[in-house]
Amino acid sequence: MTVSPLYYMGHNPELALFPFHKPPLGLALDPTTHLRQLAFESRAPAFRALPFGRARAAFDPNASSLSEQEYAKLVTSPLDLARSRGATLLLTAYHLSGPVGTRGRTLDLAIARDSIAHFRAQRMDEPPELAAIPVRRELYVALAVAGELLESPRERHRLAEAYLELEADGLWVKIEAFNERARCTLIQAGGAFLALLDRGGRAVVSDGAGQLHLGLLANDISTSIGLAETERFVLPRERNRDDWNRGRTRTIYHPKYLRSYRASGDGATRAFKGSGCPCRRHPTKQPPTGRAIEEHAAIVRAREAHEALDGEIPERREWLLANAAMASHRAHDAGVDYTPPVVYEALLDGIDSIDRDELEETG
Repeated sequence: MTVSPLYYMGHNPELALFPFHKPPLGLALDPTTHLRQLAFESRAPAFRALPFGRARAAFDPNASSLSEQEYAKLVTSPLDLARSRGATLLLTAYHLSGPVGTRGRTLDLAIARDSIAHFRAQRMDEPPELAAIPVRRELYVALAVAGELLESPRERHRLAEAYLELEADGLWVKIEAFNERARCTLIQAGGAFLALLDRGGRAVVSDGAGQLHLGLLANDISTSIGLAETERFVLPRERNRDDWNRGRTRTIYHPKYLRSYRASGDGATRAFKGSGCPCRRHPTKQPPTGRAIEEHAAIVRAREAHEALDGEIPERREWLLANAAMASHRAHDAGVDYTPPVVYEALLDGIDSIDRDELEETG
């Protein structure tokens, strides 16, 4: 499945052609409604053109007023637009909100429930009449939360219970700052939360977990990660109109270091010079450029994911930690950054912690 922000479709309509690939590929379109929390000038121009992106003021889910019309747009527009633009997996609107019981989280749960009702009433699960490829659609509820909130076992259990009660096909989870750069306690907490959801019987996708995605895959938790950009979920910094003319920040992933480097930095040059790349989309000892960046990322990520899913979970974990240890040695020789084994150790400890919690509760 390919995943793209919904507002990209205005400039990249070819993304909707993926269902006609052989074999068919799914397409998920993220409404990115959390961008409403930025000032108008700091949102991407294409997002400002969407029905729910036009409000001039930054939206605070805990305090800002919301008319019935604005609420209706948040419920229906993301689903209607995604369906019309070829998505096979639809996502509900969401904001970066707080714990259960706060106004923002209550609002997001209400949007999720009403979006599920709209999806069912409109029979959006059914393929369009006379569709060339009759692919059924699914609805996932999007959930965005700050990683530090999940460091409280009580809060992450309350949040998991609230979302597992929803009758959706799955949960699309965005944990802010949950990536390889986070402190170990936050990584543990994010892993524990995802494991809680996974044990709850719903399909779960962790979106924007950076290089932690490999550890999640090794533990049978699905992930979504940007190719050459948007690898990590954070609320973007404030930008002005002129910033958008400078283009996006692109990154280049190197599997030998389990790390991405800025395309414009010398870290990528040193990394590829130190360890060549066999993807055949660019010179082996040089970082890819232009369109080859995305092609390289797709190839090496797919190969890496295949390895992460090979064998039983204990074997995959051993492979992951051994890979991380090798990355540290290669990075030392090349003089570049890498993702250390302790990052994955913290993630695995978090995933395992729900078993310990259950034992403590029953013991």
